[in-house]
Amino acid sequence: MRKAKLALIAILMWPLVSHADWFYTLVGFTCDKEANRLVIHYRGAYNEDGKAMLQRKSRTEWGPGELIASMRDDDHIGSLRTVQRMCRLKGANYTIRIGATPGNWNIQGSCGATTSAWVEVRQNGRVVLPPYELQGDCHDSEAPITTQIAFNGKGGKPIFKKVLPDEFLGLLKP
Repeated sequence: MRKAKLALIAILMWPLVSHADWFYTLVGFTCDKEANRLVIHYRGAYNEDGKAMLQRKSRTEWGPGELIASMRDDDHIGSLRTVQRMCRLKGANYTIRIGATPGNWNIQGSCGATTSAWVEVRQNGRVVLPPYELQGDCHDSEAPITTQIAFNGKGGKPIFKKVLPDEFLGLLKP
């Protein structure tokens, strides 16, 4: 009788422990002509909030997984795609390139379920931000994640906003 009770409890509890959270990310930019600013952003959210974030994305935002162009087979990424867009501000024309950064080209391997993004920015044809990874290795819980890079149309250095992984994942209050 005791074994039957334990089995019943295990069956009733299984849906609670088998539910897994899924974290979604979004990379993109805003070309704010009024403020004369270009702002690159990288953000994330869990489960339904993450799905809703992806559904509300604009024409200048992508889920990093969308930048995987093809799969070599069921387990291996074949090729990546890069998007390129323009932002015209007073005094500067920016070219923004965004691409995927797979955690592992074997999606079944360590970090394989993780795809981040990189960004490159040119101002009037000159590279002002060489290819820059927004998030590091999935095992590195100490390396900050870049959530925002802002450029002023008048020039100058980009301004970076970085947070710790726990804050990015919503485990800490910002």
